[in-house]
Amino acid sequence: MTLPGPQDELGHILRRLPGRLFAVMDGAQFDDLPGRLRAVGLEYFPLYVDEIDAPQLSSGPHLVVCRSGWSVEQVRDVAAGAPTVVWWAWPDTGADSEARIYRHLRRLNLIDVPWDVNTEVAGVSARQTDGQGIGGSEPVLFRHADAEVVAALLQILAPVQRARFFGGALAVVAEPPSHDQIMHAANPKPDAPVPFGRLRLSRPQYGRLSAAYGAAMRRRACLEFSAEMSGPRDENDARIVDAVDRAEHYGCATQAQVWDFVKLDLRYGARFELQPKYSGVLRELRDFSVSPSERLFRAWQELGFAERHGEK
Repeated sequence: MTLPGPQDELGHILRRLPGRLFAVMDGAQFDDLPGRLRAVGLEYFPLYVDEIDAPQLSSGPHLVVCRSGWSVEQVRDVAAGAPTVVWWAWPDTGADSEARIYRHLRRLNLIDVPWDVNTEVAGVSARQTDGQGIGGSEPVLFRHADAEVVAALLQILAPVQRARFFGGALAVVAEPPSHDQIMHAANPKPDAPVPFGRLRLSRPQYGRLSAAYGAAMRRRACLEFSAEMSGPRDENDARIVDAVDRAEHYGCATQAQVWDFVKLDLRYGARFELQPKYSGVLRELRDFSVSPSERLFRAWQELGFAERHGEK
């Protein structure tokens, strides 16, 4: 595939990938990803269909068909440098290529993890189930449009699991911002039969995935927020990491939720929720009867109330 534009590192890799190129984009990082894709004429298919309610389809991963080098550049323009794209190179079998990769990615929507682990810290999301599944595992939504998640996952998979992850793909490419290099993973045996069944992680693997994803999130947060802060870089990074730790302690699961909490910490002061004048904020953050997003919204309201009434 020949792509226009400058020879940047990612573009250099994408230009040399074999087969057909497809992009998987994370709708959770956009206000309206389908609208943006339609605006530039890109063909796309939502991948979370049966797994979540219809109104939330736009916030899930989307498969984008790249029919030309220009389509690839349009995808990169829509992403605007955010780590919201995982690129897949798939064998070119004509129109059947789209159907094959769509079916494979739909199979990756759910992976099995040990049923009693915290499914909100490692690039997966809890899904309603009837309890413990087969072999002590349960199916959870896999965030396979997140470059950080995919990069972390490929570090811990055994050969058979990697074969199941790749399916019939030739290669997978992602640009996680917390890494110094672009992740380019080639499938060593793209013609081999794909193992049957869902991808399943053992308890040790899930622990390693959680650690890798958590470290990547903290590196990403430091890269994004430190530049806006005054003071020594090491002190800024320590404060940001502390804020991320506390965000997870209060149940923030997605990057958007963690980022919102960090922004509150930077605006209202380090460990703002522990200050006596913000006691109402701490109460709301500890109210686990509501969702993390609702807790953050109520905490923000409490902060505004305290400011308006001079409790600062």
